[in-house]
Amino acid sequence: HIAGYSYEGKVNGTIMVYDAFMDHFGLNPTWDSEEILAPMPGDHLDVQLPSSVENSHQVVLSHLVQQMYDIEKDNQLLKKSLTVPEHERAEFFLGLRKQYRRRRTFTRHTLSSTLQLDTELETKITKGLGIRLVS
Repeated sequence: HIAGYSYEGKVNGTIMVYDAFMDHFGLNPTWDSEEILAPMPGDHLDVQLPSSVENSHQVVLSHLVQQMYDIEKDNQLLKKSLTVPEHERAEFFLGLRKQYRRRRTFTRHTLSSTLQLDTELETKITKGLGIRLVS
């Protein structure tokens, strides 16, 4: 499931196991996940609007999503697995999973905009995609 491959998805899974372990053994949690969730170099969490927001909402949203997650890159890698000899495909796929690039969830991204967005588009960006607007 692709959602579980976001960095936050992996960390949240770890948190669930950690919390269950601590609860089971009656221990007080001492690990704070916020430090590990902090932005790191290379995360590219700031997204930009297209040069014209006069485009349709679908074009603007597609532009933002593309910056946060390049699904075409994953598509190309998965298609490449079909060119590998059949007896090597499982190992190739496991390699893709083990070496998956760090991808942040949409809600970690921010959009700095001095442009006035119409209310419907702003709602789609903030509530729909979960991007935080910053001044």
